[in-house]
Amino acid sequence: MSHRYLRIALCIGVVMCGSGCDGGLMGTSTGPGQDSGDKPVKGDVPQLPTKISPRLPGAITGAVNTATTPAYGVRQSLSINAKQQSDSQQSSQQQGDQQQSDQQQSVSRSWALLQHSLQEIESTRITVQEVLALLDRQFDTILESCNDSLAQDGQCQIQAGEIEAYYDDVITQQMVAVFQTSNAATPAADIVDDAEASQVRSRYRELEGTGVVFNQLSIQLPTSTDTRYRLTASTATLLQGRTLQLSWSAAYDQITYDVIDQSAAGNTELYNYRNSVSGQQ
Repeated sequence: MSHRYLRIALCIGVVMCGSGCDGGLMGTSTGPGQDSGDKPVKGDVPQLPTKISPRLPGAITGAVNTATTPAYGVRQSLSINAKQQSDSQQSSQQQGDQQQSDQQQSVSRSWALLQHSLQEIESTRITVQEVLALLDRQFDTILESCNDSLAQDGQCQIQAGEIEAYYDDVITQQMVAVFQTSNAATPAADIVDDAEASQVRSRYRELEGTGVVFNQLSIQLPTSTDTRYRLTASTATLLQGRTLQLSWSAAYDQITYDVIDQSAAGNTELYNYRNSVSGQQ
């Protein structure tokens, strides 16, 4: 299997949220320890993460017609240098202008190539968070089905088609939060009701009542050498021929997700999110 890794490390310094900021989705079970029957699984399964990565601003991804904005400072600097050269070397002005134009075009082309990857990162984040939001609405059912298997083997495989999740007003609100703040658990009072929020809300309200069937779904408890929980899921509706492999810690401070193309190409996109005292990476 060939692998394609997006090796773009984005370090963003932020003010840290409270202890409950990046936990599981609101209003759902925290695991099988509450009402899971007579055989609780080995350790409580934490809720699915509500935040898997910081949001990339439109100015970086070029989502608001800013494809050449980062190159502006370079163009401005080149322009100043060209003017200084023209004062001392008037005869070389045309050559300097040509070099400036070539460098500007090179920077713009390079940034355009980078933006495609950044847009892909942001699009993947939204898709994965939508999958997790849907699964969270069925998390109690999933844990009940998996209770015995998790208790005996530390892992559980649910057959294709057994889990179907439906869009509702909770999903709509969570996705508005995902688009605006990257955290599905952001309270409605903290959402700026701007044009983007209105468009996202309208889109998901149209989906309310429709369902998403999962073709593959499995959960694995931490092992003696790995302290993270693991989830594998696929659905033709959202992932479209790709499989999501998610791992997360109980503290939600380290989250990794792979999006694996199931076609012959077998490409893999690997994303790693860390939330520490120094900020988010």
